[in-house]
Amino acid sequence: MQQCFFSVISIAAKKYNTHNYTILYIKIIWLYVLQIVIFIMYFFRLRSICGLQRLQAHMMSSASAPEVLLEKVGRAGVITLNRPKALNALNLTMTRLLYPQLKEWETDEQTDIVIIKGAGERAFCAGGDIIGVTEAGKSGDPLAQDFVHEEYVLNNTIGMYKKPYIALFDGITMGGL
Repeated sequence: MQQCFFSVISIAAKKYNTHNYTILYIKIIWLYVLQIVIFIMYFFRLRSICGLQRLQAHMMSSASAPEVLLEKVGRAGVITLNRPKALNALNLTMTRLLYPQLKEWETDEQTDIVIIKGAGERAFCAGGDIIGVTEAGKSGDPLAQDFVHEEYVLNNTIGMYKKPYIALFDGITMGGL
C-alpha cells in the first residue's frame, strides 16, 4: 500500500514537473478523501432506496400469495408459513387458517405427523406481526386483542397436540409456533 502511494506521488511529480512533494501529498490525499465521501454518500442513498422497496414489498405481499400453504404429503400434514418478505411473521389471518387445519389433522386417521416450515431463506417465523397489531391498537381496532387471544389458543393447541408436531427451523425464529 505504501509503495503504491509513493509510486503515485512519483508519477504525479513527473507529470506536473515539480519536486514539491508536500503539495502533491495533500492533493492526492484530498482526492482519496473525496472518493471515500462520494462512496459513503452513494452507499447510504442506495440503502435508503432498498429500504423503501422492501417496505413497499411488505405492504403488497399479503395480496399476491396465500399467507399459509396447507398440504398433505403422504401421511404428513405440511404447513408452510408464506410471508417471507415479512419474515413469516404470524398475523390473525394466518392464525385463523392454522387452528382449524390443526384440529382437523389431529382427528384424521390418515395424518400421522404435522410438519411446519417457513417460506424463504431468511426466517422460519419472526413471531407475531407487531406492525399490524400496533397499527390496529392505535386505531382502536379489536384486531390486536383478537390476535393475542387467538394466537394463545393456537399455541395451546400446538402444546397439547396429540400427534408429533415438528417445526423445521431455518433462519430467524421467534414466537410460539
